[in-house]
Parts: sequence; structure tokens; C-alpha cells
Amino acid sequence: MYIFALMKNRSLWISIGMLLFLVNFVSLILMIVGLQFGFMQWIDYFGRAWGLGIRLSLVIFGAALVYAQVVRQNE
Repeated sequence: MYIFALMKNRSLWISIGMLLFLVNFVSLILMIVGLQFGFMQWIDYFGRAWGLGIRLSLVIFGAALVYAQVVRQNE
């Protein structure tokens, strides 16, 4: 039952989505420059192409999470 109460907290999900989007977007920019966040080094252990795919999917997931909560809030 706790999970249903957590799902109703829209501001929490918007915050999580924005955090996912922003951190991974900055990580993509840093990857292009040749730098990376220390806590995200594990993503590149699978290879540079897989790391790019994982980062892109997290950016898209974060944006979709924010979009879903904003659309749901306007209903």
C-alpha cells in the first residue's frame, strides 16, 4: 500500500525525473568532451557505445517521467 501513496506524490516523481534528465544530459556533454562523473564510471565498463546508449535511455526516461507527471497534473 505504501507504493500507491508514493505514486500519488507528483512532485517527488517530477524531481526524480528532472534529476535523471539533468545528470545524464550533463554526463553526455562531458562524455563528448572526454570527461565523466566519477560515480557514473561503471556505465562505461560495458563499452563506450553501450555507455552512450544507457545515458541516452536515462535522459529519455527522465524526460518521459517529468512529462507524464505534468500531463497527469493538468488533468
